[in-house]
This record gives sequence, C-alpha cells and structure tokens, in this order.
Amino acid sequence: MTGLTRDSGTPTDQATGDRLLAVTDLSFAYGDSPPVLTGVTLRLRAGEVLGVLGRNGAGKSTLINAILDIVPGRRGGSVTLGPEGSGDVRRHVGVAGQRVSLYKKLTVAENLTHAARLVLPRRRVAAAAERAVEDFGLARVARTPVHRLSGGWERLSHIAASFVHAPRLRFLDEPTSALDFETRTRLVALMARWRRDGDAMIVTSHYPEDIEETCTHVAVVSGGTVVGVGPLRDLLGGYHSELLARIDGEQGPLTLRAPAPGTVAQAAETFARWAGEGHAASGVESVRLTSRNLREIISLDPELQGSVVEHD
Repeated sequence: MTGLTRDSGTPTDQATGDRLLAVTDLSFAYGDSPPVLTGVTLRLRAGEVLGVLGRNGAGKSTLINAILDIVPGRRGGSVTLGPEGSGDVRRHVGVAGQRVSLYKKLTVAENLTHAARLVLPRRRVAAAAERAVEDFGLARVARTPVHRLSGGWERLSHIAASFVHAPRLRFLDEPTSALDFETRTRLVALMARWRRDGDAMIVTSHYPEDIEETCTHVAVVSGGTVVGVGPLRDLLGGYHSELLARIDGEQGPLTLRAPAPGTVAQAAETFARWAGEGHAASGVESVRLTSRNLREIISLDPELQGSVVEHD
C-alpha cells in the first residue's frame, strides 16, 4: 500500500490527545479453527477516525468483534478500551454493528430511552434520549414503532440508540448501509462533529467515499492481519496529481503537464510559464486536473480489489 506503513501498527505515533484504544498483538480464532486474525496492533487517540479496508472476508467485522470480545475467540494479545483509568468501559464505548438491534414493537423514542437506561444514571436518561432525537433528526419518526420504519430510518435509529450515551470511542460497522442521501449526509456531518469533539472511531465500509469523507487514518486488513496503517492523507498523497493541458501546437498535438495547483493563482502562473515557452498562441484544446480518489486507488491495489461496492 503506497503511503501506508507495514511495521508500525499504529495510526500515528506522534498524535496528541487521550489514548482511547490500544490493541497489542491480538489474535482471534473461531473455535478450534486456525486463526482468522493474527498479530493485530493498533492505537487510537482522541479525534482520530480509523477506516478499515479489505476484501470481502478479510476480517474487517471480525476485527471489531475481536477488539470488543463480542464473540469468544481471542488467542493472546491485549486490548485497552476507553480513556486510561476510566472505570466502567460501557460508559465510554459504543458499537453500531451491521445488524440492527432495536425492539420492533417499541417506538424509536422508547428504544432510545431503553438504550440510555442500560448505561447512564437515571437522572441523565431523558436528556440523552432527547438529544439523540435532535442530533440524528429523528423527530418525525420518534413516536413511530420500529417495525413501521423504512430501512434507512431503522438504521439511523439503530445508530442513534448505539450512541445515545455519547461515548468517547465509537465503532461503526457499515454505517451508511441502506441510508438515502439526506440521512447519509446527516450521519457524515455528525461523525465530523464527534471527531472535532475529540471522540475516536473505527469505521468499516464497502464505500470508499465513506472512508474518504469521515476518516483521518486507514488500516488495510489482508490475510488475517493489518498489513498497512497510516494517515489517509499519506495514502492519497502517494499518488500523482497533475494539471494537464492538451494543445494544438505548431508541430502537432502536444500535452503539457505540471504539478496540480492548489489555487487559481498557481494555475495562472503555470499557464503564464507555458506562454513564455511559446505555447499560448497555439490554442488550448482542453484542461483538466487529474487526481486519485480512494476508489481509484483501491482499484489499482491488488490487496484491496474486491473490497468495494461499485456504483450503479
């Protein structure tokens, strides 16, 4: 993976802020089967969002299950969840899994209240449920039984219930599945706010756009271990970005290339330099700024091909 390290095992060694997750040499197996995860080491600090990429069956969801010890199967290693010395881990950790976990006959508001009661002191329950309704935009469905919700509203309500206690460390497994554009936009905005507030997150998704829009770091799971991890900007920055101008020159067609400009002024400087080299009078046929987004990078990387959902 260009731009990602294979040996550090940490999102960043230079990060500031509270450590909210420490995973060291974690392995996991189902029953007596061979390990499906081996030697996983990760660190996550306040304000960091780790996107987990990998082929289908690479172990993305299993990684979350192993970290949280949801399914028995840890084979060595250590995991520390939440702020150091934080006491009750449940107060500081929230998990929104792929499977919706709501009571179908209860309303959305009743589900939020029930979820809050499981974690928070009684005096904070009502306020937490009301805040979740406001933050997630659930007012129009708050009094609706879950079995009458559309798939998108049901998933959004599920995520709201998972995080009704405002945890510092959040796990989101395929969070935008079944969401329409409006609800996805709201969730992405909420995730950005949580990050600014200093929460840490681990996100799995088959949509590279989710990772690109919400994450600060990327981990690649392949062959049952984390083979690359690092800042998202390093992964994107490892691919070429340039300004192309196709010109009808005096001696035939010509393509001029320059580093991608960051501003319009920089682009103007590039065209001025080309003019000084005698190309301006020839006439520009087309100009385009080329860059790599995460979906394109994944399509070029054999360790990640097959890990995304294609656009319709």
